[in-house]
Amino acid sequence: MNIMVYIPEPTYTITYLFRRILVPTDGSEQSLKALNLAVDFALRYGSKITALYIAYEKQDKSYIEEVKRKILEISQRGGVDIECKIRYFNPAKSSIVKEIVRESIDGPYDAVIIGSQGVGGLGGEIVMGEAAIHAVIFIPKTVVIVR
Repeated sequence: MNIMVYIPEPTYTITYLFRRILVPTDGSEQSLKALNLAVDFALRYGSKITALYIAYEKQDKSYIEEVKRKILEISQRGGVDIECKIRYFNPAKSSIVKEIVRESIDGPYDAVIIGSQGVGGLGGEIVMGEAAIHAVIFIPKTVVIVR
């Protein structure tokens, strides 16, 4: 007589493709969609998420706190820990795009999930739209663009 034992499937499968995910965020709808997709990856694959906010050296701290609050909300709602990293830069010496590319290369990330557009930056430029294009061109890792 054979007895069958039910073994439930794990809630996620660890994959080496998406162990560490970087999500550049500026608090815009598209960047928060990208963060939600990263949460889904974390639930499915056991990924670790780092949300990256690039701030001007003299930027108003209240907006930075607002972005952090949005990240925390998504983290709590999804039941996934999200590391929040703030990277400051001088606009005369660098750009948001360069800082995102630099962080993605210097950090231990396997993939980058980025929104297709974000809030406007200095002079009304479409910061994350530009960042998404440059991410595909310059980041030597898997890049997912969220619309």
